[in-house]
Amino acid sequence: MRYLRLFTLGILTLVVATTLKAEQSLGKPGGGGRPVESSRPEGRERQPSILDTPRLEKDAQPQPRQPEVIMPPLNGQTACPKTIVLSAAAAAPTTPNPADFPPAPPLPTTVSPNFGFSTPNTHLRHTFSFPAPCREGNCCEIQKATLELQIKALQGGQSHQSSDAGNDKWYIYKNGTLLASGYLWNSFPVASGQTQTLTIPMQPAWLNGCRLSFTTQDDTSVMAAKLTVTSCCVRPNMSATTP
Repeated sequence: MRYLRLFTLGILTLVVATTLKAEQSLGKPGGGGRPVESSRPEGRERQPSILDTPRLEKDAQPQPRQPEVIMPPLNGQTACPKTIVLSAAAAAPTTPNPADFPPAPPLPTTVSPNFGFSTPNTHLRHTFSFPAPCREGNCCEIQKATLELQIKALQGGQSHQSSDAGNDKWYIYKNGTLLASGYLWNSFPVASGQTQTLTIPMQPAWLNGCRLSFTTQDDTSVMAAKLTVTSCCVRPNMSATTP
C-alpha cells in the first residue's frame, strides 16, 4: 500500500510539471516563455481613450468682473481739463517779454505802451504769462488755445498789398524767432474806424515756457486781447509735499 501511494504521488508531480512547462512555452503570465503578441494589426497605433484623460476635480467657473476704481485727484487738484483765460483791454498797459521780440521798428513807427491806442504807425507788443498752474513741480499738457483780438482800423484798407490798414498783420514770437503770422483784415474795403473780432487758433508749442508773445501792425489798434488755454495739469506724486 505504501508503494502505491508513492507511485500515485510521482504521477501527480509529473503531471503538474508538464502543465507548468506547457504554460511557460505559450507565454502565459508567470511563465518564462516568449511574451504573448498583441492581436492589433501591425502599423496601427492605439487610439487614445477617454479613460486616458485626467478628470478635473471641479469645472472652472468664470470670475466676476471687478468694478473699475477711479482714484481721486492728489493734493486737492481739480480734474482735467482746466481752462485758463487771460485778457487785457484798453487802456491797460502792455507787458511784453523783451527776450521774445526782435528789435523795435525804426521811427516814425512806435510801440504803444497801452491797449487801445489811436495813432497810426504804431505797433502793439504784449506777452500773456500764466505762472499757475504751469509752474515747476507740475506736469502740464496744453490741449488747445486761442488768441482773440478786438481790433479797430485807424486808416482805411484797400487790399493786402495797399500801404494802409489792409496789409496789417499779427505775429507770434518766441525767443526772437517768428513762429506764425497772418493778416488782421481779410474783407475789403476796410473803412477807417471799422472794428472786428479776430479769433486765431494757437499751437500748443507756441505757449512753451508758460507764455505767449504777439505783436500787431501798425495802422490797426488792438482794443482788447484774450488768450484762452485748455490744459491738463497735475502734480506728480514725487512732488506731493512741495508747496
